Amino acid sequence: MHTYVSRLRNTELETLIATYDIPLDLRPRLPDSNFKMINLSVRDTTIGIYSRIFDSSGVRIPFSSFLLAVLKYFKVHISQLVPLGLSKVVTFEVLCQSLNIEPTVTLFWVFQTLSKQGDWFSFAKRGGSTPVCMEVAKSGLKHWKEKIFLIDRRAIPFHMPWRHPDSCITDKVPTGFNQDHVDRLKAYVVKLRDIPEGVLVRSGLSRVWRNPMCDPVLRRSDNTVMSIHDFLCMPSLDKATVREEPHKLGTSILGRVVDRTTSPVPAGTDIPRASPEEIAVTRPDPKVVTKADHAAKRKTSTGLEISTNTAKRTRLSQKVSGAGSSVLAAGDRVEQTDDGTLDDDGQRDESEFSMEDIGNLNDASQGEHINVILLQTFDPSLGLDVTYPLILLPDKEVEAHAELSGSVRRTTRAGSHASHGKLVSSFTFAFNYTRSLSYMFFFSLFFVCWC
Repeated sequence: MHTYVSRLRNTELETLIATYDIPLDLRPRLPDSNFKMINLSVRDTTIGIYSRIFDSSGVRIPFSSFLLAVLKYFKVHISQLVPLGLSKVVTFEVLCQSLNIEPTVTLFWVFQTLSKQGDWFSFAKRGGSTPVCMEVAKSGLKHWKEKIFLIDRRAIPFHMPWRHPDSCITDKVPTGFNQDHVDRLKAYVVKLRDIPEGVLVRSGLSRVWRNPMCDPVLRRSDNTVMSIHDFLCMPSLDKATVREEPHKLGTSILGRVVDRTTSPVPAGTDIPRASPEEIAVTRPDPKVVTKADHAAKRKTSTGLEISTNTAKRTRLSQKVSGAGSSVLAAGDRVEQTDDGTLDDDGQRDESEFSMEDIGNLNDASQGEHINVILLQTFDPSLGLDVTYPLILLPDKEVEAHAELSGSVRRTTRAGSHASHGKLVSSFTFAFNYTRSLSYMFFFSLFFVCWC
């Protein structure tokens, strides 16, 4: 919200005035200690300025005529725009100038539209398959809301409504633009970056130039001169520089470029009153409010569902962990009963380590001696050492034993379907390895007896 108290110090304001040539006749000054931007009245004689819009957005005072036209068309106060939104307006104008295209609000609207950003506003790509000429390349700006100063209201000579956060933002399809200009602008998508002062000066958006005997010149790393458009299209500015070089002409560059700013109106000039459309955007739109309420309810419902699912996953994880421990305990207590089934001492319900599928083991062994070996292996999905009962049969029962191991693999899940594949893989490897050992034992025994 616009409830931040300014922390800008007087020394910082003096530095801003000197660095960016903020006109002194606009009386740049610090607000009262308790001033908040939300307290700025529509009929106030001042404008609140965030100090970071100079270095981060490329905004200068006097303001760009194109920027003021955008503010008036979209009916938004300059103090409500975030630095990124202002940066898009400035970059778009510089891009148009670099292609000898006159920037217009309609042309800008083809690419960007007003968007809500919390209690502030910005500009974003229009919905649908709209063309693109800029992309964000710089990280978000932090703490920009905490540095505010004031200037006289006459710096912007028209009414600026304080747009309500729940006002209706229309996004109609713009008409009356030059399609050739759109095609040229979208031919190469430029990255949104901080624009050097020399580029702003050459574009007519800044009057901040200290050396009248030199011009700002853009050069590549190989020292060749490049245009502003080539500069904007560079993937990185590491290999580009803006230099001050003697021009050997009779006038400063400020006298040779078109001034594209709007001068403040004289002191005492009345600012026009708000139009009905401008008054309307200062009030919440019922449809927007209703839609926001529904979205908030869905968000709350989704949050509860996510919370419930998280709780379920936590309980499942605890159950799987407990099942792993139960498997270890079951392995310690496994016994062979008279009917050939395995008794896990009541642990079956939790660990799902039942072996009922092997059923009639007597039919498979027909009285042969059965060896039961407890095989302990590490299961990475559970993070535990798991013990499995391994049944060794005579050689003639290998096929039946393979079916038996399949039943064991099907019923050994340790409480988690997610780890089932890993359990089967570990058990299969262990079984094959042990079966090979049993073959070697019986072969050795046969050889000894034969000899």
